Amino acid sequence: MHRLSVVVFSVIVTMLLSTLSLAQHPPIPSTNSIVQSATSGASGTFSPSEVVMIKNRARVLGNKVDGSGTRYFAVTDSDLIDKTPQEVVQRLSPPTITSGDRVRNMDIVVDLQHPVTIYAPADQPPSIGTVTISDSDVHSVEVNSFVLINDLRVISNRRSATSDRP
Repeated sequence: MHRLSVVVFSVIVTMLLSTLSLAQHPPIPSTNSIVQSATSGASGTFSPSEVVMIKNRARVLGNKVDGSGTRYFAVTDSDLIDKTPQEVVQRLSPPTITSGDRVRNMDIVVDLQHPVTIYAPADQPPSIGTVTISDSDVHSVEVNSFVLINDLRVISNRRSATSDRP
């Protein structure tokens, strides 16, 4: 009887120790449950959640830089309502980056689902989702742009240098 209780006790202790050792190590996830960043892929596109985040941060922060040095810029169809042709061209590109801005990253989303016609002056071609840097002191700015335009037509307002009229 004593031997039986010693065997049962040793089996119980072995089971408890193996359970405790398993509890100390996290389970190894299967490859199906590992989520990788959308920007790390070959396509370089944003995931839908990243697009929403950029739109929200651009709305909340405006032209300000967050603590990590990222500036967010987003344009949607509703941003172009009741704008003049000049305002539309200006609204499609983010504000110019200067050395005082301390921008390290620029995340841009241009999401226009409705057809858009841009009347661009000849001296100011449209720069949709394009960052302009004004100072030579600005170095190492990473720009991530996601531009989704359903139908775009650009009409240039070119005036001929020679005119038939006196």
